[in-house]
Amino acid sequence: MNSIFFLTVFVMLGMSCDAFHVASNRNIGRLQMGLLDGFFGKKATASASHILVRTEKGRDAPTFLTELKAKINKTNNIPAAFADAAAKYSSCPSAQKGGSLGQFKQGQMVGPFDKVVFKEEIGIIHGPVNTPFGSHLILIESRSDATGC
Repeated sequence: MNSIFFLTVFVMLGMSCDAFHVASNRNIGRLQMGLLDGFFGKKATASASHILVRTEKGRDAPTFLTELKAKINKTNNIPAAFADAAAKYSSCPSAQKGGSLGQFKQGQMVGPFDKVVFKEEIGIIHGPVNTPFGSHLILIESRSDATGC
């Protein structure tokens, strides 16, 4: 699909051309999916927290996260321990919220991360999962299936 189609949809919905250009310049892929969700059904959603660590001088991220995961799993309250570890070690801005990414749709996250969140068991720590951003530990909090038309 092309930009003309989406510009037409924006105008039909009463949105300005300026709004279209702002949205398309940010991410036309997300714009397309967001507009088409209403016509072709919704995507699955999930909420998860993560700890993002990049390999740096003197620290191998996957090894560090494997050790951290074992330490967190020994606690009595895994979600609280995970949030504390995210606040302390994660290099993502979500660290300020205990690693919480909130709710997001399938396909919004980078491939390996998305695959874990939408296919693996809820309530346990997964990873390390390697992405172009670094290595992650992921705690899936909830997930809802897609509902079609």
